[in-house]
Amino acid sequence: MWELAFIARDYEDRRKAIYEDIDRAGGPMWTQIYGICLEVLKGIETRIDNYGKPPTLDTSTEEKVEPKRRTTAPPREEPIFQSTPQKPKFLEEVEKVVNQATVAPGQGSQLSPLAKKALASGKTQLLKVQKEVMGSDDPQSLFKDTALKVLNSAVGWPFRQEYGRRLAHAVLGAPYGEPSIYTNAVSALSLLAGHSLTEDKYGNVQRDVATIIRTLTTITKKLEDFSAGLAPHWTDINSTRSCPEVEGVLATFKEALGQLVTEFAPYQRDLRLSLTEMRLAREAANTERRDEDVEMRQVR
Repeated sequence: MWELAFIARDYEDRRKAIYEDIDRAGGPMWTQIYGICLEVLKGIETRIDNYGKPPTLDTSTEEKVEPKRRTTAPPREEPIFQSTPQKPKFLEEVEKVVNQATVAPGQGSQLSPLAKKALASGKTQLLKVQKEVMGSDDPQSLFKDTALKVLNSAVGWPFRQEYGRRLAHAVLGAPYGEPSIYTNAVSALSLLAGHSLTEDKYGNVQRDVATIIRTLTTITKKLEDFSAGLAPHWTDINSTRSCPEVEGVLATFKEALGQLVTEFAPYQRDLRLSLTEMRLAREAANTERRDEDVEMRQVR
C-alpha cells in the first residue's frame, strides 16, 4: 500500500498508466485500486459499529451430523446401589436452598427460621474475621483496593486497560493494528482522485469521487465521535486520553477529505453531491474555518 501512495504522490507517468489501463482482467486498474482501498478504509467503520457487540457465529457452513444408531442395550433404570441413610432435616433444607441458588438464582428462599438463623450467624462471623484480618468487610471494595495496588506496581502494566491501547485495538484491529495501512490507503485514494482532474483523459475516476467523499465523511465523523466517547476503564490509573496511532489516522482522513472537497467543489453538481453532503464533508474535515478565512481575505 505504501508503494501505491508514493506513486499517487510523486510519479505522474505511473499515475497515467493507472488511469489508462482499462483492459485489465478483472476490470480497469483504477476500479481495482479503488475497491481495495475503500474496503480497507471501511474496515475501520465495521470495527467501530461492532465494538462491544458479541461475536456472531456463522452456522451456515456447519455440517449436519446425524445421530449414531445405538448398538447396545440402553442402561437399566432400576436402582442398583444401596440406599443411603436419610439426612437430617436441617441438612436437607440447606442442600435444597443451595441447589436452588445454583440452578435458579434469584428465587425466594425456603429455609426454615432455624436454618436462616444459622446462615446469618455464619455470615456475620465470616465478615468479622475478614474485617479483623484485612481491615474491611466489603469484599468488592477489598478486591478493588488490592487490584489497584497491583496495577500501580511494575507488574501491573500488562493488566491496565489504558485508553490508547483500547482505542487502537477497537479501531485498528487486533492483535497488532498497523496505522500505516489506513494512512497510505486514504492518501493514495485522495491523491489519485485529485490528479485525475488533469491526468485522467477517460474520466473513469470522476464517477467514483462522490462515493469517496461520502465514505470519508462518514468514517471521519464516526472515528472522531468514537474516540471522544470511549469511556475510561477502571484499570486505567493514568487516565490519559491519548492515542497517537488513531490520532494520526484521523488527521490523515481529515487532510485527504479537505483536499477532495476543495478540488471538487466547483464540480459538485456534476458529481451529484448535494449542498448538505458538501457541508458535512467540510465539517468533518474542519475546513469550514479555513474557507471563511479565505473569503474574508478576498473581501478585504
